[in-house]
Amino acid sequence: MARNCRQQEQYGIRILLAFAILWTTVVISPAVQASSRQVIVFVPSFARPQALQEQLSPFFKSRGFDVQVLGRLMDVKRALNSDLVPDAIIAMPATIQTTFKVLDGVVVARAQLSGSTTEPLILVALDHPMSPGELMKKVVGMVSYVGRNDSYGLMEKWLGIGGLVKIRRVSKYENLTRMLQFGAASAVLVRQSMLTRLRSRTRLSLVATKLPKSAAMELPVTIGLSKAGRALGKEMPKMDPKLAAALGVDGWQLP
Repeated sequence: MARNCRQQEQYGIRILLAFAILWTTVVISPAVQASSRQVIVFVPSFARPQALQEQLSPFFKSRGFDVQVLGRLMDVKRALNSDLVPDAIIAMPATIQTTFKVLDGVVVARAQLSGSTTEPLILVALDHPMSPGELMKKVVGMVSYVGRNDSYGLMEKWLGIGGLVKIRRVSKYENLTRMLQFGAASAVLVRQSMLTRLRSRTRLSLVATKLPKSAAMELPVTIGLSKAGRALGKEMPKMDPKLAAALGVDGWQLP
């Protein structure tokens, strides 16, 4: 009798274990799969990549995505060479058209600033303004949105002097003021909205020169590379303006 009771008890335990395994497969697995969805962000800013990643993580986690913020173009290329293909990428169009051109994606959201999806560029120099014509055979600093050769193409597009200057690229905005301070560049090319931040971080006399309308940079876009990544586009306009400001924009809009 006691033996039969033990057998029935063991049988009951097996049944409970089977239900537990089934529940884990049905209920928990989708959550694990959802969190494995990946968003890569490469938008040079004043924030450290890890700090920016921590800021962005709750927004994307709540939508089933892990986010990875990269700070250098080299890191972007390394990520692309890995076996992991992200579901979505957030980056400048200039970067996507060069570094990410091998990927087959679609624009699902565009960042905006003051109601526009583009932003004027300005030249910043020390103590006195400097026009593009004064930069012939001199060094111009810029943030590394694209590779070395593509940087000259952008300089030609924006200022018409791509082949007449030497370009020195940096990964961080704050390094641009150091270039000016130590004479490593005669001027630096930046997004207009970054000037206030640059001035707040140095005692140097930074003087800005407005450029023609052709010198404008397209603001970041979200590229969907999978069904989940494309669906993320509808979520981007829901991003809090304070969080969007960490990416140097006011918010997001559908294309």
